[in-house]
Amino acid sequence: MSVQAQTALLAAVTGRPVKLVLTREESVRVHPKRHPIRLDYTVGGDAEGRLTAVVARLVGDSGAYASVGGKVLERAAGHACGPYRVPAVDVEALAVYTNNPPCGAMRGFGVPQAAFAIEGCLDLLAEKVGLDGWEIRSRNAVGVGDAVTTGQVLEKSVGLRQTLEVVKDAYYGARRSGEAVGIACGLKNSGIGNGVAEWGKCRLVVEATAPSRSTTATPRWVRAC
Repeated sequence: MSVQAQTALLAAVTGRPVKLVLTREESVRVHPKRHPIRLDYTVGGDAEGRLTAVVARLVGDSGAYASVGGKVLERAAGHACGPYRVPAVDVEALAVYTNNPPCGAMRGFGVPQAAFAIEGCLDLLAEKVGLDGWEIRSRNAVGVGDAVTTGQVLEKSVGLRQTLEVVKDAYYGARRSGEAVGIACGLKNSGIGNGVAEWGKCRLVVEATAPSRSTTATPRWVRAC
């Protein structure tokens, strides 16, 4: 929360719409920003460029208050290996108090920071074994039956390999033409998460209709999901 309470109170008191805008200085001082995270990675691979192990230590600057720091670092830890198969994983993530402004929930929730780290490590490993960015990602991409960082086994609908195939020609075409081209992959949890069983429901409602000129009124069905 930053300006919501004041804005609502002003609107209630004045009886008019109210817009409250922070200056850049005010935003930096009072509004949560993305967690700065220090990421120390050790990544191992074999001679063919297949990942064998990842050791990662993540320390997130949560600012003067805990806010959602714990959950942000939990997400960062859970995505520390990205969308790649890694047989041996050792990840530790900490959210720490500092004297800096509090950090909060931003798009990605800690995952972009971890993705930046593992993608950079993959590029460095590719150089060591003589592979390009596309090939090393293709060799390590998760598929159905593989496990991600947390140990969760992917059971169906894993489209990473298909996605890589779609951009393959464009990637190598740019390389042949001498363009500076990079490639990276990403993975993000969706839904409720945290092991909570997800479910859905559908509700059908018959709504009253206005009188019709015809003798037979046709009810209007509305489906809400």
